[in-house]
Amino acid sequence: MRAAPVALFAFLVAACAAPQKWQAPARLDPSDAHLLLESTDPGELENALLVRELPEIPMPKNLRPCCIMGDNARVRLGKLPLPFFRLPNTRGPIDLGEHTYGTGLVRTVRSGRAEPSVDSENNGLVYTCRGGFVDTAHLREWADWTLYFAIAFARNASQGLEIDFPAGGAPIKVTLEPIAPEIASEIGLRRLAVALAQWTTFHLSTWHEIETWYGAHSVPGWSEEASAYSPEDMFSNMLGIRIAGGVINHRGGAESEALYNEAVGNWIQGVLEHLGAVPRPLARQAATAVDGLWWSSKARLPDRDHTLRRNFQFDVQTPWLVPASRLADPAFAELRAACGDNPTPVTVVAPQSIEGHKFEKWVTIEFQLEKKLAGSEPFPSYGSSVTQKDLPDIIAVNRKQNEEEFGKGSDQPD
Repeated sequence: MRAAPVALFAFLVAACAAPQKWQAPARLDPSDAHLLLESTDPGELENALLVRELPEIPMPKNLRPCCIMGDNARVRLGKLPLPFFRLPNTRGPIDLGEHTYGTGLVRTVRSGRAEPSVDSENNGLVYTCRGGFVDTAHLREWADWTLYFAIAFARNASQGLEIDFPAGGAPIKVTLEPIAPEIASEIGLRRLAVALAQWTTFHLSTWHEIETWYGAHSVPGWSEEASAYSPEDMFSNMLGIRIAGGVINHRGGAESEALYNEAVGNWIQGVLEHLGAVPRPLARQAATAVDGLWWSSKARLPDRDHTLRRNFQFDVQTPWLVPASRLADPAFAELRAACGDNPTPVTVVAPQSIEGHKFEKWVTIEFQLEKKLAGSEPFPSYGSSVTQKDLPDIIAVNRKQNEEEFGKGSDQPD
């Protein structure tokens, strides 16, 4: 009977040791009483309370470096092979650790001695029977960005705003046009802000795949071309975007950093369970099963030909599952037994409108083109920048380039 008080005390001590990045005020604004008693618009008070419930939060600053398709991938440093080094990418659902908003490999928090603390996330590739591989770093990264944009959009809906997205290359600008109060009330500000944020982060995550196809990188000297359009990337991104929407739409789920982190962790586990996540040993079987098909254990990162097949789906993502032909091998009998003979993939769609209103009516994303990118096909015909409207056409060009490099069918799972 004493376990609950002890656990509560430990939680409170931990909360004091690492102050939260945000916390909704406990008291309401005096103007809320006026809206409660005198406003004739039932949505006006709800929108005002939402802004209070979702306080301004810091922009994510750190980077979650992860994950390459496969397991125990070989690596080189410059031209020098590292023969005894491998990247163990696979994880099971119990291995993932706690979610931490805006974290990277190392996060500095205020502890008793004001020293750096390593975050508790343990990201990698989780294999699921109905969702294929899920990159939890991608999932968490775009969940956090969805939260950030949802709150920024909700707090600035009536006047609009511009946000400079922190990109590794050329500048990216996100512009929110003012939203008429009557439309915000009719649709619901919370619902509208979340939907716009999800649409925005979906396009930003897509641009990341495009950039890396042309050699963009987050870590100097380490090309990310091998991870561009990796089979699991976009599906993982969309899972994170969906999860953040669930957290925010569940009232109170994002009132503080602690509540948000806990909620995201719970949603991740629930989503992975729904998709049929398997333990780490079976995830390793799945990675081995597609070695030589989706990725090459003979290549050395960051070699571009580490990834042999790439996923160019856009706003409708049907995850790639390990092909049945590969599971027929007796070496993968345990994985086949766990997933069954014909698991049904869970398709996820990125909506483009809400109640007849297209999202691009209110949000524009402009991607400036740095010199190297501007000189590569198909960008010379676009000028100095592109917007989210151009992304499907650019992806189509990349798909064709991929076929020329890796052969016909290299955009399919089998």
